[in-house]
Amino acid sequence: MKKLFCSVAALAFMTTTPAAAATYVFTLSSTFGSGSGNLTTVGDASQGFSEITLLSGVFAGGSISLIAPGLYPTGAANDNLFTATAPFFSFNGLSFSANGSNYNLYSNSFNVQLCGVTAGCGLASSTTFSATLAPAVPEPGTWAMMLLGFGMVGFGLRSLRGKVTIKVNYA
Repeated sequence: MKKLFCSVAALAFMTTTPAAAATYVFTLSSTFGSGSGNLTTVGDASQGFSEITLLSGVFAGGSISLIAPGLYPTGAANDNLFTATAPFFSFNGLSFSANGSNYNLYSNSFNVQLCGVTAGCGLASSTTFSATLAPAVPEPGTWAMMLLGFGMVGFGLRSLRGKVTIKVNYA
């Protein structure tokens, strides 16, 4: 039983890692269309720029697909960096595709702009973007630690129940 307990405890500690990724819910509106979805960053984007690793949602009626950094087809050298406060993106911007078109969402001074390879560039005044931090969901390692803790408390209470010692003094 001790070996099993130690194995489970070791596994729980190995799977716990500090939560660094953050997921944001965003909305986007431009002359090309509007959309919404989720983006996930490597680190805490409230502390500065962090790379976007996952992008999902809908734009102009089509599913959004993230274009890897440096692979935007023309013009921009997208870096897919994001920060939680305006202007949200670096000058190189975030690149994605939807409905057969490629787009680059970037910041020019304090304005967010959207350019499309097959549709030309949108004006800053006609592009709006907003993002809010999504509610946190515990990681699997956190769940394992919590369940292990409840199991240890239950095991401790159960083992205490049967250990009653009665001392009899025959004098």
